[in-house]
Amino acid sequence: MFRLTAVYPAADGAKFDWDYYTTKHFDLVREACGPHGLVAAGAVQCVPGPDGSSPPYVAVANIDFESAEKFAAAFPVAAPILMGDIPNFTTIQPIITVGPVHS
Repeated sequence: MFRLTAVYPAADGAKFDWDYYTTKHFDLVREACGPHGLVAAGAVQCVPGPDGSSPPYVAVANIDFESAEKFAAAFPVAAPILMGDIPNFTTIQPIITVGPVHS
């Protein structure tokens, strides 16, 4: 399996619309990536830790593909659509990482 992870760092004054993100944006993820070996997509909504400390991130999203090859086929199609949708739900610029999943 091959994963794209998008991390949204917490920042003062930043906006993040969870309703839009979990409905409309993830619909776009499924549409754009589904035909290209999408296995799963989801996000963690980061909340204060057990000690009450503020989380360093607002959200961490994972998009899993069957293989690196499937991801490579999806990326040129999906990236412009998904990156173009970011201003619709947040003012945060995500940090993107990709790589194979090890278990």
